Amino acid sequence: WTLWHHLRRWAKVRKTFIYKTEMAVLPVIADMADVGLCYDWNLLRDEAREARDFGERLLAEVIEDFGALAGEPLPPEFNFNSSVQLSDLLYNKCDMTVKYRTKGGKPSVDAKHALPELAKRHPEVEKYLSWKRLDTLRNNFLDRYETLYCWAADGRAHPLLLQHGTIAGRFSCEQPNYQQSPG
Repeated sequence: WTLWHHLRRWAKVRKTFIYKTEMAVLPVIADMADVGLCYDWNLLRDEAREARDFGERLLAEVIEDFGALAGEPLPPEFNFNSSVQLSDLLYNKCDMTVKYRTKGGKPSVDAKHALPELAKRHPEVEKYLSWKRLDTLRNNFLDRYETLYCWAADGRAHPLLLQHGTIAGRFSCEQPNYQQSPG
């Protein structure tokens, strides 16, 4: 089926401007992927360690702040990543006002709408959101990048550059998507 389509359209496609342009750019893309990106893995390791230490201290402050707000210390097994436990803490134990609800009618702890609204009135929630952003940054980038992308003998990351990746006519890339890497 694919061969049939190729043979049917090849004569017309090969003479088009876009095809000629794409084929001219292809060797450049292959060279870019072969050369790869030079990440400073030592710096990433150091930053991950620093972010982990700071995150632990910040989380301890968040736990202490919410314990004071709730009037009792949080249990050691409390999980801030559990929406059920976080919702119970914010709305039942700390008596915060519910502004948003889930589709099921439960109080929302959505990080895009509900929590930023609560953070305007409660500095404890703002501190929690800061910890959450730091934890996400550390987990998604600092801790994982070297493990996932430093596999080549030259120590460089070799992303997949996708010529057809976007509508805007620019490249996209993945593994790693260095365009989304934090600065």
